[in-house]
Amino acid sequence: MNLSFLHTKAFQHNLLAWFFIAAWINLPGLLYERFGLDSFLAFHGKNLLPFFIPLLIVSIILIFQLNHDSKQNLFQKFNVTELGAFLFIFYIILLEAYHSANSGIPFSWRVINPLIFFYFFYLFYLRYSFLAATSDLNEIIIRYSAYILFLILVVHLLGYAGIFPHYRGTGGEGTAEGVLAITTGGRIDVIQLNLSSYYASFLIAICLFYSKYTKLGIILKSLMLVSALFAIYWNQTRGAFIVVLALFILWITFNPRINFFFKAVMLVSIISIIGALAITFSGSRIFNLVDSSGLERIFMYIDGYYQIMLHPFFGLGEGFENTFRPGLFAPLLVHSFIMRYAIAYGIVSVTIFLLIFFFMHSRAKMKYRLVSFALLIGIGTFETYLFWWFSILPILAIHATKIDAQKN
Repeated sequence: MNLSFLHTKAFQHNLLAWFFIAAWINLPGLLYERFGLDSFLAFHGKNLLPFFIPLLIVSIILIFQLNHDSKQNLFQKFNVTELGAFLFIFYIILLEAYHSANSGIPFSWRVINPLIFFYFFYLFYLRYSFLAATSDLNEIIIRYSAYILFLILVVHLLGYAGIFPHYRGTGGEGTAEGVLAITTGGRIDVIQLNLSSYYASFLIAICLFYSKYTKLGIILKSLMLVSALFAIYWNQTRGAFIVVLALFILWITFNPRINFFFKAVMLVSIISIIGALAITFSGSRIFNLVDSSGLERIFMYIDGYYQIMLHPFFGLGEGFENTFRPGLFAPLLVHSFIMRYAIAYGIVSVTIFLLIFFFMHSRAKMKYRLVSFALLIGIGTFETYLFWWFSILPILAIHATKIDAQKN
């Protein structure tokens, strides 16, 4: 058997890219949970090392080989954004240390860890792409992200159907109840439910804005789009629904193939249809903001806002934030990682984070910046934890901008 292809740079780049992006999007953690491998599970920002097992095995070997073959220095050409990310992490750690010493609450990495790895993946990718000296990696990251997101949604949806194990509602519901829920506009709460909805939002963004920059056939792209929309409907995640609505509005607004008149007609039609559906299906979870979950979130946000206003600039640290659990029916963490960061480290830290994210898009067109911020702000308003894959967005945006400029 001829295995010479294993030694080619193209194969090595693709292999490293696959494992790296899989870890970046957190495929290992989701599979650990889905198949009940609790000993490998590192959930909610704790003990993050298991997520990097696929990355560490492959990348450490290949990065040394690539660095050996290249005449470039791995640490050349650090830009202002990269330096700003390092300084920001250092600032957050010092702030947490101050709060810990001041309050007597033990130092906590719970909120800091996801932020560190959000930047870690981004900075590592920039260094690796610099050494590799090829633009193909950006096209690969779009394609592999789409493949991995699609795989996650397929596993999740087939778990609903009882084909994959480890599906069980938090109230003991099984597959039959899950299938019944889709016909009634209800929802069965399961682990990963909101996570898969936001992964679906990311996949929809790729299909709408970035799929033309990679090799995704029309059939596969359609399957990805349908599965993502189906997952969001079945999950009944309101935050993801709002994010996807914003993405479709941006797609219509910036689509050069649709003239102004039809854009206006389409936007008015979308608003009218959603309004009609909200009235007709007002009892379904996705349109009902005054059910127990909706009211819970509203009171969480109100209590969170008042807490932020008490200590607006530097917060009170993660130790306090983790014990700040308002709730109408039960004490819960505030379901918004943006508000959680503001409670822990103040509005100053949130502002710096958003500014760095903005400058990560410094060479991207406005259209793609808006797509990234629609995902970051939209998901960040409703999801409890920061996703590492948010730092993939500036890479996609800058690559698309570059290709658009070459075509023009």
